[in-house]
Amino acid sequence: MKNKILNILTTVLLLFFSTEMAAQHTIKGQVRSLVGKEITAATINAFSDSTCKKLTSYAISKQKGLFELKVKQFPVWVSASSIGYKKEVLRVDSVPEMLQIVLEDETHTLSEVIVKQRYTGVKVVGDTVKFNTNFFKNGTEMTVADVLRKLPGVNVDGNGAVAYEGKRVDYLLVDGKDLFSKENSGIAVKNMNAALMTGAEIWKNYQSDKLSDELKNIKTVAINIKTAQKIKITGNLSAGGGIKNKADGKASLISLYDKLSGTALLSGNNLGHEVISYMDYLNYITTAMNVGNGVMMRELNETESMMQSIPDGAVKNKAGIVAVSTKHVPNKKFTLESSVLYTAKSVSDRSSSIESYLDSNNTVNKAFENNKRSRFLNIKLSETWRPNRKLEIVNISKFSLLDGDNVQKLSSDEVKDYNQSTSEAYKNFRLSNFLMATKKLGKGFLNGKVNLELVRGNNDMDLNTNEALLPRTYLPGTDDLYGYRLMTNTKDLNLKINSEIAYKLNISRMFTFNTRVGYNYLKYEYKYGEPRIEQKEYVDFNEIQSQVSLTSHIRKLDISLESAFNLHNWQTNTALGGNHKFYILPSLSLKYKFTQMHDIEFKVSKAVRRVPFSQITSLPIISRYNILSGNTEIKNPYTEDIAYDFSYHLFNPQTSLGIYAGYNRTSESPAIFSIRKDNYYISSYKAGGPSDSFHGGAYLQQQLPFAPIDFSANLSAHKFTSQMFIDDILKESKNTYFSVGGGLSSRFKRRWNFELEYGYKTNHHKVENSHIDFSSNTWSIREKILYAHKQLTGNVRLGYWKTSSQIFKNDLWDLGFDIRYKIKKIQLFVSGENLLKLNGYDMTNVSFSSFYSSQTIYRKMPGHLLLGLSYQF
Repeated sequence: MKNKILNILTTVLLLFFSTEMAAQHTIKGQVRSLVGKEITAATINAFSDSTCKKLTSYAISKQKGLFELKVKQFPVWVSASSIGYKKEVLRVDSVPEMLQIVLEDETHTLSEVIVKQRYTGVKVVGDTVKFNTNFFKNGTEMTVADVLRKLPGVNVDGNGAVAYEGKRVDYLLVDGKDLFSKENSGIAVKNMNAALMTGAEIWKNYQSDKLSDELKNIKTVAINIKTAQKIKITGNLSAGGGIKNKADGKASLISLYDKLSGTALLSGNNLGHEVISYMDYLNYITTAMNVGNGVMMRELNETESMMQSIPDGAVKNKAGIVAVSTKHVPNKKFTLESSVLYTAKSVSDRSSSIESYLDSNNTVNKAFENNKRSRFLNIKLSETWRPNRKLEIVNISKFSLLDGDNVQKLSSDEVKDYNQSTSEAYKNFRLSNFLMATKKLGKGFLNGKVNLELVRGNNDMDLNTNEALLPRTYLPGTDDLYGYRLMTNTKDLNLKINSEIAYKLNISRMFTFNTRVGYNYLKYEYKYGEPRIEQKEYVDFNEIQSQVSLTSHIRKLDISLESAFNLHNWQTNTALGGNHKFYILPSLSLKYKFTQMHDIEFKVSKAVRRVPFSQITSLPIISRYNILSGNTEIKNPYTEDIAYDFSYHLFNPQTSLGIYAGYNRTSESPAIFSIRKDNYYISSYKAGGPSDSFHGGAYLQQQLPFAPIDFSANLSAHKFTSQMFIDDILKESKNTYFSVGGGLSSRFKRRWNFELEYGYKTNHHKVENSHIDFSSNTWSIREKILYAHKQLTGNVRLGYWKTSSQIFKNDLWDLGFDIRYKIKKIQLFVSGENLLKLNGYDMTNVSFSSFYSSQTIYRKMPGHLLLGLSYQF
């Protein structure tokens, strides 16, 4: 009997201890100083709570500062201390590959004076800014983008694009390696697990291995994401559903292998969240060509732009995306990049408006209903070949297809009981190829590049109405409601061939000489058809461009002097007529560096801009049920711009400050011409006078000295003056915009943190000698309370927006939350957005064009409440 009892007790004890041993985790780490010195004999303690009172484990760092801690559960708070260094406490949520703990010296010697300093998590070494990301984390961050947004001077927009000091960085690196392309770097930032990050760096003078970068007169900026370098695959899975059939799902995979890196994304929602932005679309369809002084322009017609936009009054919005992008480096000589993107979205919006046309005080009531669908496919293949250190060849091929349709129904009292329905079907095809070769010749570089692009578009419009407003021959209607019908077809063809040869010579360490010669051929062809009407227009451009520049680096002063010489010739059958122009375009840039992180810069430049083809066509095209556009009177398809720009930057571990201002004048800016004829309007362009634009602003990020709280402030101002013809009378239009905002965010090493944002903006639009004189003001404040303790994280958001003007007032309260409970790598979450408006809500806005002003009431997307699961790896 005793033996049986003894065996049972032994078995229970073995099971108990084996369970305890199985539950233990080992944290391996290293202790170093700010300058990278390995610290031995440091004391490392592990605590079970943020008060650091319940000790669960301890260790002493050995040679090279290495240590091991045994812990039973997460999260734990790890503290490290050593004689001569300040104590550091870090929150650890899972087993890291190698926990890096950086200790700050108790004292720092500066010019033989002992000065005590407060650790800010930032260190500046030459032209490199090093961030201790653990200093800025509070435990609620899920992705790398969440961490980067908290770093001083760094900003990440909704697309994942990273900017530093207000300018987009040129490269996204992971552990010093260029693993991603321009198309998928945003996907990587928004989906990489925040737990992988051990630090981040800004390299203000990044030297890539690309010979083509040597041709640039500006220094490239890179952000380097530091990891433990052992995890090569990361990503996440999430799915959620909620009331009123709301759903959101995403799956992402990111490879960080040196020879095969890339991203894969599958995502969809019906919450109104964008899957591809307007800027993303431009990036996908644009090749790397950049010729001369900026004459190259990316032109989208009105229908193509409309297909990418999401209206304010969207009441239904479904969107999905599939994107795969890879970068394969089989050897040091060859790099292959490829990407495939497919998006689809469906948007429905409704609105009602009160419109006033031209200088009339009469108003028109309208009601709109739109249903829009679009699909976009983009395929890219890029090859880079470096047979030796002195030669680089790059080839980029892109194919894209945009397909969409839009159905709009309208009712109006402009004409008694007026109703119309318009259906549009649009297709756009793009094919481009970019080839570039760079050769190093002694102290110089020779570069040549050629870009070919073909764009074909087709737009079919079917207009059904109960009143024949336009001076056209209508067909019989399709039913009793719509007695009249108009069908139009528009075909456009754009062919672009751009070529350039450039040479850069490094005369000495102080002087650099650049020269380039380029030729552009552009063909625009436009076919417009209605029943019994067929018209065709074309414009052929031939542009020869040459440019010389001299750059000097004299101690702390950088001077760049450039001059471009352009000869432009065009032939056309439009009212524009054929002609030629010669331009001399000088520019000067001065930059003075007080230090690597403190500079001031001034630029003055002159450039030529090509007028969009839509503004120079002379065909009378039906653009809306009551508008004919075209019949231009412009005689010169180019405008000259002169710009003055100023910027000032200061960065140190406590402060990031920037001030900027600019003024731009465009000579002979096209002025829109609008006139009423019976019940319809004619909209075209005439040569106007100059237009002026002023912009300025400032930003500040400051760590408060008395508490772990960051303060931010920003302001911006923009004033734009242009000219327009209303009823054949030239008038001046003025737009003024001003905004100011800021916020406070905490970095407490505790359970609770907060983020506070506030803002004010005003907009004023006035047309001289008219009834159009409108201004609006918007105030906003938003508070977010964050919580992180053990497996539970979350936040609660409360915001208030108020917009007012002479004719309307909007008040909006917004309540949202996100709560997550972590079980190893799985998270159970419940989230809500705009909970006070789960049934949707009405908003009012005012918009203006050259010939009408509109007060619009539209229905906004309702809020949502979701429950779901996510898995991060």
